[in-house]
Amino acid sequence: MRLKNLKFLMMFAAVAMLLAHASCIKENMDDCPPEFNVRVLVEADADINAAYPERYGNVTSVSVYAFDSDGKFVTSKSGGSFTAGKEYSVPFSLPSGNFSFVVRTNLTSPYYRISHTDAQLQSVLISNVSTYLDAAAFSGREITDDINNTHSGLKQNNEVIFNKESTIIIPIVPHTYKINFVVEGLSADNNPNDFVFKVTDNDFQYNFNNVKSPRGGTTGAAYTYTRTDNFTANKKTIAASMMVLGLEDPVHTPSFVFSRKNATATPTQLYPATGQADLIYLIREAYKAQTGNYPDFNKIFEFTIPFRFTVDMGVTLDLNYWDSIENPTYL
Repeated sequence: MRLKNLKFLMMFAAVAMLLAHASCIKENMDDCPPEFNVRVLVEADADINAAYPERYGNVTSVSVYAFDSDGKFVTSKSGGSFTAGKEYSVPFSLPSGNFSFVVRTNLTSPYYRISHTDAQLQSVLISNVSTYLDAAAFSGREITDDINNTHSGLKQNNEVIFNKESTIIIPIVPHTYKINFVVEGLSADNNPNDFVFKVTDNDFQYNFNNVKSPRGGTTGAAYTYTRTDNFTANKKTIAASMMVLGLEDPVHTPSFVFSRKNATATPTQLYPATGQADLIYLIREAYKAQTGNYPDFNKIFEFTIPFRFTVDMGVTLDLNYWDSIENPTYL
């Protein structure tokens, strides 16, 4: 029944638009309705773009979804690449009413998926729709290269009048974060080995009301971000970086392990000595040591976590790292 009512509503709007255009007089266009009465302008968040312009790179597609005042899907449109600072306009023709608009980027990449097809959207509410990282697209659910940037935007309860033009501006914010790992103090007489940084996570989702949570159910199988750094003679610093999704606390609890590969044996776990470390805790403590404050994950999108080898070749979180360099900056 909902689908029939929605189709009727859209058909009514289309017919009304045709009748309105038919009544136009060439010499008097005052009564002519616009071809598209809603223009959604997608733009980068100004503050985030100023601090992290790279978070708005490589955006190959933008999708905009419209929902009515009851949270029911009305229509959607997708377009091509987005560049921060250039106008990106998505036109709609909608009947009078209140509408919410949701923006997602890079849904055409192999990484991100929407939870419902267009046909399925007809029977669900906005709060039940989400996008998530499709970890199954990676061999063994292991991500060894940087994932693409992805973003979200939401504007709720926008009044639309059928025969009047309206412009709705939606800033988009990134879902991706960069983490830099630095390990100091490796003695120069070690044999060459591969050192592995591994973050373990679940399929992270953002629903269309921008409520964030780990993806549940049978699809929530763990996946890993893995990076290696090849030790060479006289190299005393190990460094690696990775792009990850969703560092919001407390709903998200990714874990971290730093290991050293062995030629024939199981990798030797260096940090923590056993088990797994809470990545959010590491980020928060390292950032506080650097700045004096805990990070706001809605504003900060890059972090550096410092470690140091101990005399017995163990590894410890080195919160004094920031005191050892004159001007601490991200890698």
